[in-house]
Amino acid sequence: MGAASASLPATIPMRANQLGIPLGQLMPGVPALFFGLFLGIAFTPIISRSLTTINHVRIGIAMQSIGVLGIGFLDSQQLFILSSFVLGLGFGQLEVLITSIARVESENVGNLLTRLGIYLAAAAFLTPVGIIAFDLMGASFLINLLIALISLFLLATFQTEQIKSQGKSFLVVKIANKKVYLLLLATTFYVGAETILAGWSAVLFSENISQNLTSAPLGTSIFWVGMTLGRVVGTIASSKKLSTKSASILWSLGLSLSLILLSQISEATPRATFLVILVLAIFCAGPCYGFIIGFAVSQYEEALAVKSATMFVLIGSLGGVLIPSLSQIVLGSQSKNVLLGAAAAAVLSTAFLTMSFREKGSTYHQSL
Repeated sequence: MGAASASLPATIPMRANQLGIPLGQLMPGVPALFFGLFLGIAFTPIISRSLTTINHVRIGIAMQSIGVLGIGFLDSQQLFILSSFVLGLGFGQLEVLITSIARVESENVGNLLTRLGIYLAAAAFLTPVGIIAFDLMGASFLINLLIALISLFLLATFQTEQIKSQGKSFLVVKIANKKVYLLLLATTFYVGAETILAGWSAVLFSENISQNLTSAPLGTSIFWVGMTLGRVVGTIASSKKLSTKSASILWSLGLSLSLILLSQISEATPRATFLVILVLAIFCAGPCYGFIIGFAVSQYEEALAVKSATMFVLIGSLGGVLIPSLSQIVLGSQSKNVLLGAAAAAVLSTAFLTMSFREKGSTYHQSL
């Protein structure tokens, strides 16, 4: 999953060059992936009622593999965007299914999911490195083939026990707490800003740091390293002297200020300066999502934790569709213009998160 998701942003500069089209024409693939992710998450509980868990996982893996192959091999802008959507559709289903399987297979679910998150981040980091290595051999597309072959091997060998679908997963949207509404908005705008950082990672690197298309995928590796470090440091910092509320505002504010600086940097600014501020923005983004989701879930009683978290992930994925799309439509597809949209989204996320702390919360949901 990590390799598949990283293959999209990492290959955009190379694929645009191979197809002989401007970068901006392939960038809609990023919100297309998140639209697929949204639908995959939304419909998984429904589809699971008529499929065994094993077969459903295999369908998700197959769709993800088709998407990866399409991104690497198909020769038109429209098919690239369609492949991005299919990749997201498979990824969204797998995200829900793997999380559910983890709850069944392990007594320490949090520990297992943390380990899986580390593996995902490692694969996402190594994929751009693999793209560069294969490109130096004149065959960058082989990374897509390798990911698909590994996925097909998993499809053939994957085994797990049947998981019962609980249904009515999103009825927690029936809320009467202003705090939760504010956190929903904070989630939507944060995911939109993060999606631009992730989806444009290779493009930002190629346009502002290195003009060599071969090294462009390093931007995606930098993104995943920065996010992982941010999450680790954010977790440690919030468990020490800083309160969780103070820490969440500081990280979110740091992301906002970094993105504002990035969007205002001129062409005369040294590339090293751009790189430092970009890494700082990614680093600050790392812990934000966890803080927001943590606050959101705490508004519900424990029995509704999973359903409420799923709802926030689903709503957040809409931000991954809407914010990048609107940024491109209103501001244009140049990376620095899109960064302005990311900065605006981050500022709004920080504002809504801060406002939510001033509202009184309550665990009024008893059953659904």
